[in-house]
Amino acid sequence: MQPYVIGVDGGGTKTQAVAYSLTGEKLAMHTGGASNLANGYDSSVRHIDECIANVLQPGKLVRIALGIAGVKGGTFATDLVEHLETKHPGVKIELENDVVFAHRAMFKGGDGLLVSAGTGSIAIYKQNTADYHLLGGWGHLLGDQGSGYDLAIALYRYCTYCDDYQIDSPLVKQFYALYGYENSRDFVPFIYNSVKKDIAEAALYLAQAATAGDKMAQTLIENCAQTFAEYLICALQAREIKDLPVQFFGSVILKNEFYYPTIVTCFEQAGFTVLAKPEAIEITTAVLYETE
Repeated sequence: MQPYVIGVDGGGTKTQAVAYSLTGEKLAMHTGGASNLANGYDSSVRHIDECIANVLQPGKLVRIALGIAGVKGGTFATDLVEHLETKHPGVKIELENDVVFAHRAMFKGGDGLLVSAGTGSIAIYKQNTADYHLLGGWGHLLGDQGSGYDLAIALYRYCTYCDDYQIDSPLVKQFYALYGYENSRDFVPFIYNSVKKDIAEAALYLAQAATAGDKMAQTLIENCAQTFAEYLICALQAREIKDLPVQFFGSVILKNEFYYPTIVTCFEQAGFTVLAKPEAIEITTAVLYETE
């Protein structure tokens, strides 16, 4: 019976556990409920346990590595590690923030800069040491440049601009028709009383409008991507970080035909090497690259 490891990728919508041989062969996979610890510790632990239980193998379990959203809050990390050590005695337990886990998987434990944008945005780099360093990730009130939320707010702001300056914009007209707005005043209560995720949904409309050929939608997306890139590049230059390979992650970057080439161009012009766009990303493979 061969030794094996288990990687667990947990977030706000689902948890996935995959068992691998030490040579990287996938042995079993199970997907379960959400496991963002900050949004419900008990249910998250239950889903993590369920996923691990469903991929256990006859051989010796050597290591369980987890990348879980929300591990930085309170005593969540310590509590979860203690729980897993009790449940799986003798097994090495590694728990990391989900973005660190993603970096470890995509760069195979090596150096590089990972830039991620979904509903929120963050970047993380590692260079010549075992330490990971975060850039951004401050949340929508303090940052989140280039995120889905940022794209949505750019659209809402453009609507207010068109109303104030009496600009006749097809992009705004269609947006109002879709959401049942008469003018920008109608969405103000929604903006100030809604959670980030709900506001960010307008980014999908913006992306669809851009794909359909709306030039202003394309410009808004490209401006957000450029602003995010410039923010990160300036932060890296301030730290004298250069010559790092760069990889991108997250639906906002990878699935947007106007965002992706814009941010790639910005980093290439700043002298960074951008790696090929990933076709398939299995974050759980991070378990194969043991921490130093």
